[in-house]
Amino acid sequence: MTVRATGMPSPRRIFCWTFSLASAACLMFLCGFILKMFRVSFASSPYLLKGVLFAVSVVVLLSLAAAVFGMAWWSVWKQKESANAWGIAASTLLFLIWTPMIFFGWTIFWGFERAAWYVPAIGAIGLSVFLRPEMNRN
Repeated sequence: MTVRATGMPSPRRIFCWTFSLASAACLMFLCGFILKMFRVSFASSPYLLKGVLFAVSVVVLLSLAAAVFGMAWWSVWKQKESANAWGIAASTLLFLIWTPMIFFGWTIFWGFERAAWYVPAIGAIGLSVFLRPEMNRN
């Protein structure tokens, strides 16, 4: 009988489950946003076109983010050759989540930024993990 040593999980496995949580969070936000859209009446708004374009862009961006995080989770979990590429893409997405601060200003996001500062930090750590070549252990 062979006993396999169970040590600490590799950083790639930890990020695998981080990506699955991020994908689930994007899907949850997407469902909540779509349900909220059904309750809002755009017909009475003078900004109908802006509202519809904003809603469509949020739905598309959340769908794409959920797909990227989902593919990163799946490829790392199944140890596919494309795991590094999907891990880099998902980590970059986590790292760049604060890009709207550049356009809209720091003060708009100040309260939210203090609450979730760890998201871009996780993205930066993920980039360092997936940009490093994987060592094959025998």
